[in-house]
Amino acid sequence: MPSITAVFVSWTESERGWGMRPDGCSIHMSMDEWRRYLREFQESQPKEVPAEYSFPGTPRPIDISDEEIIARLKEKKSLRLFDGHKWRAKLEASCKM
Repeated sequence: MPSITAVFVSWTESERGWGMRPDGCSIHMSMDEWRRYLREFQESQPKEVPAEYSFPGTPRPIDISDEEIIARLKEKKSLRLFDGHKWRAKLEASCKM
């Protein structure tokens, strides 16, 4: 089964009065795509600190072997997978993280 190496990033949500909790993950075709995704994400955020926001963890390489995920990632270049997303379990099952 062919695989690709992509960039994996865990996200955390912070909510005033509630604390922090996991907020899914994102996967990217390359570090350049990760940097582009992060820049666009940051530019979309309000200037003041909101009551609820997400922030990324440290990017790391991940080997993906699921053909459906690979095809979609090649098409979109970056994917955000929130907890419960149908591909999240597939990603974890098909990857060496």
